Amino acid sequence: MLLDLLKRDLRLHWDVMTLPYLVLALLMGAIGIANESAGMLGLVFIGSLFVPFLPMAIHLRETSQGTLVDVLSLPVSRTALVSLRYLEVLLFTAAMIALVYLGSSLVLSLTAHKFMTLQSMGREGAAPIALLVLFCFAYPMPFTFRWDGKGLVAAIVLLLTVPTVVGMLVPQKVMEPIALATFQVILHLLTHPGELLLVFLGLMLVSYLVSLRAFLGRDF
Repeated sequence: MLLDLLKRDLRLHWDVMTLPYLVLALLMGAIGIANESAGMLGLVFIGSLFVPFLPMAIHLRETSQGTLVDVLSLPVSRTALVSLRYLEVLLFTAAMIALVYLGSSLVLSLTAHKFMTLQSMGREGAAPIALLVLFCFAYPMPFTFRWDGKGLVAAIVLLLTVPTVVGMLVPQKVMEPIALATFQVILHLLTHPGELLLVFLGLMLVSYLVSLRAFLGRDF
């Protein structure tokens, strides 16, 4: 069922999926022609900015056009639809990384007149991508499943305002140890990719379960 739903999205929402990748390819070509190989790695992070929003964009288009209700009228479970969005974000991220690495290697090889490959992004590159997927997809997705666009806006507003309010209400002597401990945890995860992967998968699982609960409890 998931494969059929994925094929449906590829057929109906190809423009949402392909346009960002075309823009990324053009940027990659421009940087390669300018012979700025160091800038290629930055494209991984540029690409990471739009990837988490693609599944949400598809979901919001479905709800605005009324086609989501049509899909639910078919023998398609809500669990399958939630699983589809999480599968898509992983596939889109993999496609973005593959495009940057393969395309940049081609551009660099052509401009240098010899075979060249982009260096591996390593831990320093994997961590920001994981954080972007968590903050830009895993966090707002349950809100989006429950309240569509209004939920996405609410999630962004909460993310921007809650830390400020907490910082104003909680004494500085309490916040400083918390901030220091958070910074130390991040540094630890950066140097331990295995633990970083486990944390990422764990938070994605929590987000998936909350999204599933939010969507199952929604009336159309």
